[in-house]
Amino acid sequence: DFMSTVSELTYYCKLNNPVGALLLTGEWGCGKTYIIENELKESLKDSHIIIRVSLFGIPSVEELHKEVKNTYMHSKGGFFEKAAGLNKFKGFFEKLTSIIPNDTAKNAIGSAFSINLLDFVKVDNEIDGKKVVLVFDDLERSKLTTEEKLGAINEYCENQHFNVIIVADENRLNDKAYDDFKEKVVQCTVHHIPNYESIVEGVIKDVVNT
Repeated sequence: DFMSTVSELTYYCKLNNPVGALLLTGEWGCGKTYIIENELKESLKDSHIIIRVSLFGIPSVEELHKEVKNTYMHSKGGFFEKAAGLNKFKGFFEKLTSIIPNDTAKNAIGSAFSINLLDFVKVDNEIDGKKVVLVFDDLERSKLTTEEKLGAINEYCENQHFNVIIVADENRLNDKAYDDFKEKVVQCTVHHIPNYESIVEGVIKDVVNT
C-alpha cells in the first residue's frame, strides 16, 4: 500500500552512498508518480529535495543529461534567477549589435552570448543543505536503448553518488539487456501494489476539501 511503499522509499533516500538505484515498479496507473510527487516529497520536505525527470520521448543521452540540469536549475531557484538576469543582459547586447555597423564587433558580441548556460550547470548532491534525490520516471517510455538509459542513470549512481529512484512498469522491460543492466545498476526493488480503496477515499477527501 501507499504507506509501506513510502516508508521503503524514505529509508532508501536517507541512505548515505547507496551502492545502486532503487527501482519502484508497478503496473501503469497504480500511482507510482503520485507517491513520488506527493507522499515522498511531503515525507522528506525538511531534509531532501526530490528532482523528478520524465524520460518519456527523450531521444538521446545528451538530452537526458540536459533535462536533469534543467530540472535541477528550476529546483535551485537562485541560479535560475541569475540565468534569467544573464538573458536580459544578452537582450541588451543584441540591441547594441543592431546599431553597430562593424561586422567583426557584432560577431564577437554574438559569440560571447551563444554559449549554452546549461554547460555551466553542475548538478550537486545538495541544495541549500538539503540532500538531492534524482528520480527517473517513465523508463519504459524512453526512446533510448536499455544500455543507453541505464548507463546514463548509472553515471549518477556510481560516479556522482546520488540516491537515484527509477520508476517503471518492469513487465514492459523484460529483455536480456534489461536483466543484465538491472543487476549492475539496481540495488533494491519496491513493488507497489495499490490499495484502490484508500486512493478513492483520498480523492473524495480532496474534492470535499476544495
